[in-house]
Parts: sequence; structure tokens; C-alpha cells
Amino acid sequence: GDARVSWQLSALGGAVVACAYMLLQFVFQTYLISVPAVSWYGAAGSIILLLLFIYILGIIFYATAVGMYVVSEGDLPYHITPRSYARHMNSTESGWMKKIIQYIKRT
Repeated sequence: GDARVSWQLSALGGAVVACAYMLLQFVFQTYLISVPAVSWYGAAGSIILLLLFIYILGIIFYATAVGMYVVSEGDLPYHITPRSYARHMNSTESGWMKKIIQYIKRT
């Protein structure tokens, strides 16, 4: 990759994703058990639910990656160090996460 990520930051991100995945899996299992989606749309109902599960899982991965980037820019000793050949790109994607962390630090 283009950067070196500390193992503490990787472990934190992995734990967040694992917990969110387990919660998402529990919610979908509970929904599938309680509401027979196959009776509504047949096999297409199950495919729609599977695609929704994958979509939400992608959002979880992305939000966790942005969160770990914001954490690495903070006061903690966990950092993402770019390699010598990596180019810096200005991005506004982490702006909302930075605002949340600033709000939490103020309270």
C-alpha cells in the first residue's frame, strides 16, 4: 500500500467492523426469521435482502475507514504514515467525522 498503518489502529478498525458486522447479521437474521420475505416476492425478495445486506456492510467498511483516518490525525499515538512515493490528496470526506469527534471532545 501507499501507507504504513499502526497495528493498534488496524486492530481498532477490525474490532469496530467485526462488532458492526455481528450486529448487522443479527438484525438481518431476526428480520428473515420473523418476516417471510420469500412469500412477498419469491426468490427475488431474498436477493433484494442480500443486496441490501452487502450495501450496508460496504457503508460500515467505508465509515470505519474514514473514522480510523480521523483517529490517526488526532492526539493519539496511532498514525498512518505515508510512504515516500505516495501523493497527498485533499479530501472533504472526513469532515463530518471530524465534527463529531470535536463535539465529543468538547462535552
